[in-house]
Amino acid sequence: MPLGSSWRFLIEDPLLNILMALSNWLFDSYGLAILAFTLISRLITYPLTKKTLNSMKNLQTIQPKIQEIQKKYSDPKRRSQETMKLYKDAGVNPLGCLGPQLIQLPIFIGLYQVIRLTSSQEIAKMTELSERLYDIDFIKEAIPLTTNFLFINLGENGKWYLALIVFIAAYVQQKLSSSNQTTQNDQQKQMNRMLQWIMPVFFGYIIFSVPAGLGLYWGASTVIGIFLHIAFIGMPDNKLQLFPIIGPMFGEKNNSQKTNLKLNSDNSDNSDNSERKNDEPSRSKRKNSRGSNRSSTKKTRSSKKRR
Repeated sequence: MPLGSSWRFLIEDPLLNILMALSNWLFDSYGLAILAFTLISRLITYPLTKKTLNSMKNLQTIQPKIQEIQKKYSDPKRRSQETMKLYKDAGVNPLGCLGPQLIQLPIFIGLYQVIRLTSSQEIAKMTELSERLYDIDFIKEAIPLTTNFLFINLGENGKWYLALIVFIAAYVQQKLSSSNQTTQNDQQKQMNRMLQWIMPVFFGYIIFSVPAGLGLYWGASTVIGIFLHIAFIGMPDNKLQLFPIIGPMFGEKNNSQKTNLKLNSDNSDNSDNSERKNDEPSRSKRKNSRGSNRSSTKKTRSSKKRR
């Protein structure tokens, strides 16, 4: 069987017939069918997602040990070996987050082909659609499809409001994933900041060139991923950092305030230590003077006794 026929038989045709059945079941609404399919796909991949989130949670708990390893070993090779050993003992997989993404990739490509086929008004495409449906009356009754959902035409390319929703959802998810990584050097932090903007902008830009139904699926899947992350790992300490543009501004102010407070506390500690050091010589002088006075009084008393 050729590769194209295998792809159609294993990926596209099942997706097509599932969406047709869901659309007929959900009041002939193609948009609700896409949302229901998103929820079903998330439920199927839930065990893998749960494993990934547990790995991220374990990574958050071993951050102090990772910091100790970075301070203890100056050799990068030894440091990497000890870190990987710690990952293995704690059950952390650094590449575990790629699992759900790799599974969603063929679904994303298959949905792109299916939504283009189902939303087309060409006679050749409609004939192909009817030929690729399974011989089940409940599925065939879904034709013709209504591609309008709320104020979105699912067959047309995504508009700016859908791209904005996908951008914000991707930014929040990227920010939540990076908020647990506290043991990074300056180069890694800079790369992480770049990815926090590049990936959301990339996904938002793609929405303009794909059918809006595909953008609806991606946005809903990302929002579900955000809720799962919050349920398993929790929210970061600085919740304002989850908002684009506004969050980094307030985050930098909070960080500067924290650093200023830390510097002020360090300066106060240093001043207290210096005052203590300055007090020590005066205290020793007082003790010496007291000792000399006592010795002089003892001498005078002994001289009086002899007399």
